[in-house]
Parts: sequence; structure tokens; C-alpha cells
Amino acid sequence: MFNTYQTDDYGFAASTNELGIWQHCIQKYFNWGGRYFAFSLNAFNPAGNLSLNWLPKAFPMFLWGNLIFGFFLNFQRYFNLNNSQAVKKSFIAFLFYTVVLASLSEHYFWLTGAIVYQLPHIFGLYFLYILGIKKTNLLLEILKYFLIFAMMGSNEIVALFLLLFLIFQFYKNLNKDTFSQFVFGLIFFCFTFFAPGNFVRMGDEETDFWMSNLKKIAVAIANAVYVLLKVGLIIPLFIAVFQAEILKIKQQFSVKDLWKFQMMLMVVLAFTGFIMVASERSLEPILIFALLSTSVLVSQYFNKIKKLWMVSLALIFIPSIMLFPYKSIYFNLNYNLNEIGEELISTDLQKFENEIADRHETLRTSKSKEVGLKPIKTVPKILYFDELGTVNNRNYVNSQLKAFYKKKSVFIEN
Repeated sequence: MFNTYQTDDYGFAASTNELGIWQHCIQKYFNWGGRYFAFSLNAFNPAGNLSLNWLPKAFPMFLWGNLIFGFFLNFQRYFNLNNSQAVKKSFIAFLFYTVVLASLSEHYFWLTGAIVYQLPHIFGLYFLYILGIKKTNLLLEILKYFLIFAMMGSNEIVALFLLLFLIFQFYKNLNKDTFSQFVFGLIFFCFTFFAPGNFVRMGDEETDFWMSNLKKIAVAIANAVYVLLKVGLIIPLFIAVFQAEILKIKQQFSVKDLWKFQMMLMVVLAFTGFIMVASERSLEPILIFALLSTSVLVSQYFNKIKKLWMVSLALIFIPSIMLFPYKSIYFNLNYNLNEIGEELISTDLQKFENEIADRHETLRTSKSKEVGLKPIKTVPKILYFDELGTVNNRNYVNSQLKAFYKKKSVFIEN
């Protein structure tokens, strides 16, 4: 209830206000990246509209409801659970989803970020549900292809997972439907990955062939270690909680198929090295997929590991641990529950919201083209927030607020 618009919310709103929705989308595609669907949705971000200040508070709850409902539909469809059982398992799945996230604030509480990082997972749940319906109709078929279109244009990692899944589905069921889904997905996968903006953002690569590839290998290995560690520590608890569902998955898929799912994971991890992705939030689709696929495979060979569920349960409450704090923030081992507790107990969230409101009131009413602002003193742990830079050390937030409020300069006073 204290969430507010932040950073890119104002950046997208400023761009749309200046260029219009169509030109904004074209500009993003050619200069920033291929997330055509996410960028199009974010073009409608109403940051700065006082009558819609409720949206950052309501939107996370709307997405949570859809996420839980997506779990509910799939538990009923694929595991034949009754309503009460499906509701219970859906909330537990939502808890695991929350625990495995690498950046809770960006995934849940940042409007722009939620559309890129959370919404594609919700689409994925609905897509899986529709695939399980044997007798479909025209509306469901249209929805199925729309979901492929939307996921391909929202998040590159999700897009790659989806393409690999469509290949696997076509391999398992050679028919016109699976072939058309694969071709349709491949077209928009290429549209996303070969967007001119992706190459603009990549910039100049390392000229030394060996050094360039060593760096890529190092990033892929680092990401794999992080994913393995974070997911591996909670696998016993996941297997213990979902042992009936995991058993049914093992009955539906051969061991070879289970290893193919694991190979998908390895391919995506290798891809993160190739494009030099070193960001917590970008690894979240991998963490979620790894928790499910690795748990099923571990259960196949080491099912007794579920007896260690109490150890996993204790670990999810540990405080955040920076494994390599001076190197890269994405090696932050954090299961979020500890920070949620700290936030609710110690952070004056109403004061945070008031400070943000005062800041934007100053920006709206100030006639000066250069505006110095007081720093936000109440900084949340979970709600998304990134501070402005000083006059001598400006960052992207300065640029976004400057553009939105049409100022010459916006900065934090020393």
C-alpha cells in the first residue's frame, strides 16, 4: 500500500509524452532492445498522473492474484487436485516463487520491471494450461498464439526457454499444431533477438578473441554456480512439499526427457555467458526453471534428500549473504523472507511514501530549471527505490526525472 512510481516508470512516461506511443516503441526497438511487447505496455505507464497514484499499490496485487490463479489452473489440469487442494498448493508455490527470486523489489514492486520480469511467467502458466486442454476452440487457439507472441517480446531469457520448449514439444509430438507453434515462436524469437537496439546496447566487444571468450565462459560459470547454490539449498524442501506432483511428472516423462529439460537449463546458462548477462534479475527465469527441473531430476536419483527438508526450511530465513560483495551484486544469496520481516518491522513505509510525494511535489511546482532535492532518508529493503545522484555524480535516475519534468538539471543536494 506504500508502493510508488520509480526510475524507468518516469523514463517511459517521459518518452511517450515526447514521442507518442508509436514512435516511442520504434525508438526503443532500434536503440534499446527487442522487448517489443513489454516496451509497448510500458509506453502506457501513467507515472506522474496524480489521479493514478493508486496503480503502483494495486498492480502488484493484481499480478500476484494472476500468478496464484495460474498455479491453481495447472494444479487442477495436470495433477487432478480439487479446489481446496489446488488453492493450498498454489499459495505454497507462490511462496517458493517468492523465495527463489533474486530481486524482489524489481520483480514485484517496480511497475516497469514487473511487466518485463513477472508478467511473462504468468503468461507461461496460462500457456501451459491451454496446452493441457485436449479439445480447444478458436478463441483458445488465438490466445495460445498471443501468449507466444507476448512472451517472446517481453524477456529474452523467457523467450529462449520458450523456443527450446517449443522445439521439445514438436520433437515429442510431430504434428501441424506443434510445428506451427514452433515456426510462429521462431519468427518472433528472431524479431526479439535481432533487434537493432540489442546490438546498440552491447557496444564494442573485447577485441582479443581469447580474452573475450574467457570472460564469457567465466560469466556463464559464475551464473551456473549462483543458480546451483541458491536452488540446491532449497531442493529438499521443495521435493518434500511437492512429492506427489513430482512423482506424477516422473510418470509422465522418461528419464531422457528429464535430462533434456536439464539440457535446456544448461543451454540458457551458456547463453547468459555469450551475451555477458551479469544481473540478478535477469537470472530469475533460470532460477525458477532450475528449481522445478532439477528437483524432479534429483528426486529421480536421490529421493531421500527430502529428509533434509528442515535444513532447507531453516535456510530460507537466513539474512542476505554477499558471496562476492566487492565483485558483483548478483552473487547475493538471499531468500527474501528475512528482508520481508525486517521491512514490516523496522521500516516506516508511510514516511518513505511521504518523502517521495514531497520530492515530486517540489519537482512539479518548482519554476527553476535546476532543482536540488533532499535525499530520501527512509530507504526500503523490499519496495523498489534507486536514489538520484549528486550534482557531480549523476546517474540514470537524474536523467529520467530531468526529462519527465522538463528540467535542465535534477540532483541531490550535498
